[in-house]
Amino acid sequence: MKIDQAIQGRRIVIRNYEKSDLDFLTGMWFDAENGKYMSDPTEAYVDAAFQKALDTLGESELGYYLVIQLAQTKEPVGSFSVFPDADKKVYDIGYCIHKAHWKRGYGSEALSLMLDWISAQGAEKVTAEVAVDNLASNALLRKFGFTVEKKTAFQKYNMDVRYDSYIYARTLENRMVVPIEQILYDTAVSFIKERYPTQWGGAAVIHTEDDRYFISVAPEVLNASAELCIETGAICEAHKFNVRVTHCICVVRDDENSPFKVLTPCGICQERLRYWGEDVKVGVTTRDHSLRFVRLGELMPYYWGKAYDEAN
Repeated sequence: MKIDQAIQGRRIVIRNYEKSDLDFLTGMWFDAENGKYMSDPTEAYVDAAFQKALDTLGESELGYYLVIQLAQTKEPVGSFSVFPDADKKVYDIGYCIHKAHWKRGYGSEALSLMLDWISAQGAEKVTAEVAVDNLASNALLRKFGFTVEKKTAFQKYNMDVRYDSYIYARTLENRMVVPIEQILYDTAVSFIKERYPTQWGGAAVIHTEDDRYFISVAPEVLNASAELCIETGAICEAHKFNVRVTHCICVVRDDENSPFKVLTPCGICQERLRYWGEDVKVGVTTRDHSLRFVRLGELMPYYWGKAYDEAN
């Protein structure tokens, strides 16, 4: 299947696959890091049947194989696949961004463009399968209003590698983008359920200005004096990649039967987050358990640093 014309975005163009794209695509899909959560095998496990499918990719009648490229330079940066059902009412999608171009928002732009295109075809519903451990892709789909329909699993082709996965879905009547605050909370809750299936559990999620999501937990230690706040690991990740933090939330539950609750960051974590300025938004504890974020400037109106820098 082929689209009638390339889909033009602000920074990217999505076009039909060409045979000259195969080396780029397989280099991305077969890479142990880039294709980790895809069903495609690594190169060593490609057999004759899989190679034949690759060689005839552009001739497929099952779906659309598309390439994402930069609008200005035409450099390929990823792939997007779309598979309509027989009635062309439900479209299943898959996407991959080359790791050299991660964290630049190309996945968000591509998904937005393709949802518009799929809607224009008369589709009613879009689905996608994502590995539970693929935090970035889970956050992306939730950002665009997808919700989990069921939990399942998939195995990488011809390999003894298996991943638990979610089947996401969304109707095309609702194009509302989910707020970052809700994505942060949902991501934390989902992670806690997986990481701590029983007893106590807690996780922090940070969002950065380049649309990354970092998750951390409190390290388990033998000596209580060595404990660290739940947020610390995610804060360190932001420093490691030298990106500015925009939002932070810490969610805990007492045991698997208890409700989830948001913890206002302690004074130490507020100080750590204040490095990125008073506009960082943090999840806070509320009496009615509603989800609320406030600016650090509101949480720390008399911050000591203001004595030395009027700009603060």
